[in-house]
Amino acid sequence: MFCIKNGGESRLNYGRDIDGWIKDFEEVMELWEIYTLRQQYFWIIKCVNQDISIEIKILKEKNTYAIEKYLNITQSEKCWTLKTIKVPNDTKISIFNVTYRRLLKNLECDFRKLVTIEDYLNSIKVRRFPYQQVIIKGCKTIEDAMKTASL
Repeated sequence: MFCIKNGGESRLNYGRDIDGWIKDFEEVMELWEIYTLRQQYFWIIKCVNQDISIEIKILKEKNTYAIEKYLNITQSEKCWTLKTIKVPNDTKISIFNVTYRRLLKNLECDFRKLVTIEDYLNSIKVRRFPYQQVIIKGCKTIEDAMKTASL
């Protein structure tokens, strides 16, 4: 699938399918338990063509919030997105958790406090077994609930 599986040597041609590339990348990051942004950045640079790699490095040097500023995306909107997100039917809970964790980490500290375990439970409610496992265990934190739901 990905360059990580092949030691960084091969790259599939995703063409303009950015969402497909991101989805596959997130799956591999979850598979190899690569959660820190620094490690993910390293693998992104390794897994893309050189011209894209150069553009990513240039963007990194600029203000990382430039795109959000340009699009007028506020912390309130990002918080609301996280509070209302639902796990898609065709996505594993572990992959969904990577997305959820990323969205949570991208929130400012004050807004992060507004996201509760109940919000996470609402996000996974359509998956009865993981939802019930989190309830039965009595998870107190979102991180603990994510670990329980992924089992």
